[in-house]
Parts: sequence; structure tokens; C-alpha cells
Amino acid sequence: MPPSHLPPDAHEPPPGDSDTMSGISWDFTIEVLNVFSCQRSANIPHSKDAPSVASSLVSSGYLGATPNQPTIAVCLKTLELYHRLRVRQPNFSIQAFTKVICDRYLVPYRRRFRRAFSDAFDVYLTITNEVHNRMKPHLGQDSPDWRALRECPPCTYELNDEPPLVWKRMIVMDGNESTKRVKSRQHKTATPTPASPTPAPPTPACPAPASPTTAPSNSLASEGNEGDPCDGEIDPTACTARWRAAAEDKLKKMWGIFRETGMFACACRHGLVLWIADMVESGELAKYPLAMVAKALSIIGYLLLIGYDIGCSFGATISHSSLASLFKALEARLCVNAFHGYAHNYQCQQKHHPLVIKGMGLEDLETMERVFSSSNAVARLTRYASTYHRHLFLDMHFNQWNQDKYTNTALMLYNNYVQALDVIAKGVVAVEDAKKSLGVSDSQLDEWLSEEKAYLQDLQLKQTLLWDSHALVYVELLQKLREAESVPYPICPHTPTTSYAKDASETRKLESQRRFTNARYESLLRDTIELEVHMGIATSERWTPETPEYAATIKFRAEQTYHRALDNLEHLVVQRLFEFQRLGISETGMHSPRSQAIRTALNAYNSAAQDLNPPRPTYDWEKLSHYGFLQDCLLLRESRPEVLSKPWSQPAIRVLMKQHLRIQRAREEIVRCNVEIRRLHMFVIDKNATLLATRKGLEDSQNILLGPFKQYCDLRRRVNNQILARIFETYRLDGFTGIPKPGVRKGKVPPSGQPLEGLQAEVAKTRADEALGASSLEDNDGMRDEVDRIVEATSGMSM
Repeated sequence: MPPSHLPPDAHEPPPGDSDTMSGISWDFTIEVLNVFSCQRSANIPHSKDAPSVASSLVSSGYLGATPNQPTIAVCLKTLELYHRLRVRQPNFSIQAFTKVICDRYLVPYRRRFRRAFSDAFDVYLTITNEVHNRMKPHLGQDSPDWRALRECPPCTYELNDEPPLVWKRMIVMDGNESTKRVKSRQHKTATPTPASPTPAPPTPACPAPASPTTAPSNSLASEGNEGDPCDGEIDPTACTARWRAAAEDKLKKMWGIFRETGMFACACRHGLVLWIADMVESGELAKYPLAMVAKALSIIGYLLLIGYDIGCSFGATISHSSLASLFKALEARLCVNAFHGYAHNYQCQQKHHPLVIKGMGLEDLETMERVFSSSNAVARLTRYASTYHRHLFLDMHFNQWNQDKYTNTALMLYNNYVQALDVIAKGVVAVEDAKKSLGVSDSQLDEWLSEEKAYLQDLQLKQTLLWDSHALVYVELLQKLREAESVPYPICPHTPTTSYAKDASETRKLESQRRFTNARYESLLRDTIELEVHMGIATSERWTPETPEYAATIKFRAEQTYHRALDNLEHLVVQRLFEFQRLGISETGMHSPRSQAIRTALNAYNSAAQDLNPPRPTYDWEKLSHYGFLQDCLLLRESRPEVLSKPWSQPAIRVLMKQHLRIQRAREEIVRCNVEIRRLHMFVIDKNATLLATRKGLEDSQNILLGPFKQYCDLRRRVNNQILARIFETYRLDGFTGIPKPGVRKGKVPPSGQPLEGLQAEVAKTRADEALGASSLEDNDGMRDEVDRIVEATSGMSM
């Protein structure tokens, strides 16, 4: 760089320094930010061979805020520290870190430091991303959709001699509105970034996005006319109504100031994010899940199970789309998530809840809730960011998220195995004792489950048969007409008047009321006669309360009112459960508006229950506050008394059937864990051998990427050793039924890499260094305790 482009403090070296500063043309002093040394300035040597001042700064351990004529530079170690802090705490802003630097320097906060640090951090991320992009071919990450095809070993690393699984892959998808971004005053198309749905140059590892435009559907209508994921239903269910009601509440708050209104993401059951798409100036439209399903079908293939919080209704949307034939041919299936599933009606749960799906195991499919719970921290700093920075920081977060999930994969499988063994150990004894005391067998339980499902389908079919709408309207008109007939005409009082003006005013009011009453009666009579003509009812045959048709219609309307009141009450109770986790604890909002809404709904239900003939049971607040109320909803809806004689309607049998299903799912979980643990074991062995071979090749060729690859290789090897340590812990579990050794990947011969004994020695050292034990099973920040509380709360609810 010529001297004219140097910083103002640059100067020629003094005479006599040439011997000690070999090859140095000049040096310069620049203001620096260094959180470690608190150094205020640094003397930077600049060689004749250096292409620019920026390269001289980097060689000295600093990064300038601008490429030309920098006036301030940031220490690379300081940038690296903030990068590590940011990926671990996404809401730790640059401004907050700059204030920390100012505190270390004992100076007030200075905005120019924040601007300089922000610019330098952008350059730092660009450099590190470019380095990782150049490493991708050596890591096998340069092919399209490599994340979905290879990143999750338990999902993708299939072995030769493993037993077949009911579902080849389990994935989940959902939308999230937290990561919305305010639209800039002059919106411009941003440069493609790792999270952009358009093809981009080599970029850092990130979940490959699914562009909404890739969905194999017809030309989309304008944004305002696009449908939601439930539009495929011909007869919307209560699940659809509730989901739409929640979506409408969000849209009411969704101002028109946002460009990106959130994101729609997809992940595997182990938590690794596969695809992300921006939701642009819209809510959770159908095109986003359709795009994800299309991508998953094309990449993953057959026997795919997809969890979606509105999966029951979204299945109808797929059946009416161009994906229908492919979805059916690949034997894919949609279901609802376990915890969200309890907000769906009982008929829906019997078809789509994970507990009733064979091959599901104990998977709850609530992965996206955990993903979004973590990514919500990024939203605070991207709300007003540019499109580039929003994508950059989301990419940085999810890249670290996937690395952490890979590290904890063996721990997740270990915990699942322990949970399944615990369910079987405790459940089998209880179920066997209950079967003996009740005199039932497994075949009877399976038969009753099928009978219950068939009964619910029949009940749903009967409820969908519409009552004669004309009869309902006719009875309502007759009731209003009878009320109008019974209204007495107002007359003037016979008491002597004391004021003519006041008497005239009262007369006009009474006359107006008389005319209004008469007009209303004539209008009702006209509507009644028109409907009687349409229904073929003569005036002399007008229905009365003693007419059988009239009584049947009144009974049907009372039952409909009762069912609507029960639906509303059940909805509010489940909604409150989501918000407070436990119902009936006065300290958690007994006087909140939601509690008052439940009390109002309870009063409406009790009133509707008393109007039935015979009256249905009523509930008070104390009884409602117990989870057992939800178990009564099915029987409360029943209008045929013979169902009470069915064995599966008895509370003890229903609890036994639920526990029977849970034991079946636990056994399926063990089968899947046996397969996935062995896959992970083989992957780690192969990966370690591959990393060693690649590293040796880079050393032999003196590749410039050898340094960063060594760093990556050392970290990944330590992570793999930790995974192996957990795998061996799983092998030693009492009740482990899998094959406690690696296998051979499909399409490959047994590897001749590092001997297994050497790996076991490294694993033993890892266990000693990291003291793997009971304490390592605890999750960070008490999240496991929070999940346990939610599981405990939901365990009392029936499906």
C-alpha cells in the first residue's frame, strides 16, 4: 500500500533501525481495543511485502474497522471472545460488550467504539466464514442438502444388519413469529446470505433453507389471498377452529411494518435443524409447510413421519395438493405433537396423537418448541437489523445449535433409553396387577382400543349429519313469534295529567313502541309463513310444543348448545394448562382474566347441562380444577346411555388402556434407540478415521487450511470421544438389549482405521478428565426440571 493510503500516524523508521527491523519499510501507531490488556494504542510494523495495512494489522493480531486508512483496530482475541459469548448468549449485544470494554478501560461509554467494534466484527465473521467454506470440501459438507442427508448420524448412518424401523425418519416443523424484522424505509434486495432462500456463494455451515417457491404447487395467488395450512379441510374441525383463532390473534398484532414476520423451520427428532425459510410479510401460510414437505419427500424419501401442531388438518391440505400422490406413494404420515395434541379434540387424538401411532416410541415431537425457545434470544437483536445481519446472526446461532445437538446426541439417546426402561419396569408390574384384578388380557385391551376408535368415528359421522336447518330456523321463529304475541300493547295511564306537554310526549313514546312491536310481529309472521310454505306445512298444522317434530328439534338444539359449551370449557382449561402448567393452584393466577373466563364458561356449561333431558352432570370450580375432568369429556359428550356399559368407558379400564399403549411405545423406543446408538457408534469411528486421513493429506500437501483444520479436528475428536463414552455407558445399562459394538455402514466394507482398543483408551481418558456421571445428566439452566413439571402436568390428562 502506498504511503498516501496509510494512517496519519504512519512514519518512516528512524535511521539506524533498519538492522533491527529487517524488511520493515515503516511502522505506524493506531488506537486499539483490547479487553485483555486494556492497551490504548499499538505500534504496527508494515513490511514492503505486505499487500495492505489491513494485512499488517492482522499479522500483528488486530483487525481494522475499515479496509483503508483505519483509525482504530480491535484485537482478534477480543473479537474471538465476543464471538464465543455471542453464540452462547445470543442476546448479548455488541453495545453491551462495548460497554464492558469501556469499563475495563475506565472510560465512559463511547458510541464510536461500538461502531468500530461492529464493523470489525462483521469483517471477522466474513473471514471465519470464508475459512470454513474452504474447509467444506474436506469435511464432506459441500453437497446440496448435506445437513438432511448426513449431519444427524442416528437418522442417516444406516448399517447393514440393523432391524427395520416402522418409520425411517421422524422430523418436525413449525413456524415462529419472534424473529420478525421491521421493514426498512427503502427496501432493497439483500445480498444472499446463509439463511437466504436463494442460492448463495459458499457460506458458513447453516441449516439449508427451504424456499417457499420450491413447493410443487400451482401459481400462487397474491399474498393477501394465500391460504393457511388448514384450507384443505372441507369440513373444518374444532382443531382447525382453535388453530385459526390463535393465528388470528397473532395477526391482529402483526403490524404492516414487518418485512420478515418470522421463520418456518424443520428439524429431526434429535434436534438438528434441517431447513429454514423466512415468512415474508405474511403469517404461517400453507406454502411454508408445503415447501418443507416437498423438500423432505424429495430428499429423505419413504416412511417419513412429520410432526406438526396442526398436522391433523394439514393432511387434508396435502391431499388436495400436487404432493398427494407422492406423499401416499412414499408412505409418509402426519401427526400432531404430544403436548400440543392435548388441545385437539378426542377424536383427533385417537388418530394423530403420538401415543396411538405404532413405531413412534416415546418421542414427543416438541423439538421445534425447544428450538424456538433458544432462537427467541436472537430476535431481540435482529428486530431492526438489516436483512444481511439478521440472516448472519440466525445462521451463527443455528450453526452452534446444531453443533451442540450433535455433542448431546448420545446423551439424548441414553436418557431416552433410561426413560423407556423406567416406563417398562414400573408400568409392566402395574399393568399385570391391574389385568389380573380386572380379569382382562392384552388382546382384550387391543380390541377395546379398536372398538373405542370405531365408536368415535361412528359418533363423529353421526354428529356431522346435519339436522334439518329449516326445522331449527322454524322452531326459532315460532318461539320468537310466541314471545311477540305475548307482549302486551302499552296503554296510557288513566290518572289525570298535570302537564299536557308531558302527556303528549308519553303518548308518542307509547305509540312508537306499539308500532315497533306490531311491525316486529308482522315481520316474524311473514317469515314463519314463508318457511312453512317452503317446508310444506299448512297454517292449520303449525308446530306447537306438543308436536313431536318440535320437541325433537328442541332436544337437538339443547344438545348442540351443550356440546358447544363443553367444547369452549375444555378449550379454556387446556389453554390455561399451557400457560400455567398446572391447574387449580391459586397462586398461579386464580384471579386472572383467564380464570374468570373459565368460570364464565363453566356457568354456561352448567346451564346447558341442566337444560338437557335427562340433565347432565354439572361441575363446580373445585372439581374443574382437577385434571380428571378432562377424562370425563368423552362420556359427557355421549348422548347414547348404552356407551356407559362398554368396558372401555370405565375409568379403571381407560387408565389401563393408556398405560398399555405407553408400554408399547416404550418398547418401540428401545428398538429405535438400539438402532440409532449403533449407527452413532459406527459414525464416530468412521469420522475419526476420516479426519485423521484428511489431516494427513493436508499435512503432506502443506495446505494453507492445515491450521484451522487441525483445530476443527482436535475439537471434533474430543466431542466424538465424549459421545463414545456415553455410548459405552448405554451399553452397560441393565436391560440393554442392543448389539454393544459397531457395525458396517450400508454400501461399505469394514473400515481398517484406528483399532477399537485405541478408541476405548481415549474414551477412558475422556471419562476420567470430564468425570462423566450422574451430574452430567443434568441439563443447563434447570430446563430438565421445567420439562419434568410439564410432563407431570400432562400425565394426568387422558388422550
